[in-house]
Amino acid sequence: MLLPLITIFKTKGIMKKLFATTLSVLLLSASSAFAGMGIGVTLSSNSLDTDAKEDVDSNTTIDATKSVTDKFMAGSIFAEYTLDSDAYVISVGIDYVPMDADIDKRTTTQSSIAGKAAAGTATTGTNSVEGTISDHMTFYVQPGIKMTEATTFYGTLGYSTADVEGKNSSLSSTNITSGRDLEGRKIGIGLRHQRGDYFFKVDYSSTDYNTVGWQTDNGTTGMADLDNKALALSMGKSF
Repeated sequence: MLLPLITIFKTKGIMKKLFATTLSVLLLSASSAFAGMGIGVTLSSNSLDTDAKEDVDSNTTIDATKSVTDKFMAGSIFAEYTLDSDAYVISVGIDYVPMDADIDKRTTTQSSIAGKAAAGTATTGTNSVEGTISDHMTFYVQPGIKMTEATTFYGTLGYSTADVEGKNSSLSSTNITSGRDLEGRKIGIGLRHQRGDYFFKVDYSSTDYNTVGWQTDNGTTGMADLDNKALALSMGKSF
């Protein structure tokens, strides 16, 4: 049974068009009197919802479903370019998680008469799953409206990518070590406050990731739909 593996595939696929657009905006805005670079760090509290489905014989009939929520803290660094007018602000940037994240091993008990078990003999054992997430990046645009001279209310539109490697030990099929690319669309709202050369941001966002799937050597198909909600606090310096 590979249902636990579904919780592993959380997150890449570099969106070349968005990166090119981001770079173009930075270059075209460089001559503005209100232009400014900023770099900083972010700490976020995350809640990742995983809706998993399993089709044991790949006949399009769903044999098992499971929903799991993982809560975790994450740190990241970001760089952004901001245009500031009398009433409006817009920032374009990239956020990057600089370390790998290990996903805790999860186990389930399974009874099998196929695969590794002898024909006609029931065997009971434990399936386990673990994984590693790396190179998580988000390209974002944050248009905002000034509430005061120093405080801005903004929205976030972004695109997230990451590399994920999952490891599965299964009783009824060959063990798997498999990588996946996961892409997600991010929306959110937040407040930004400027104090001298430093700024602070607090925001809430939701990232809807695409559904991922795979198939084992015994014909089992697994699918997962992932959604992440995050409350984040950022601190940065303007240049």
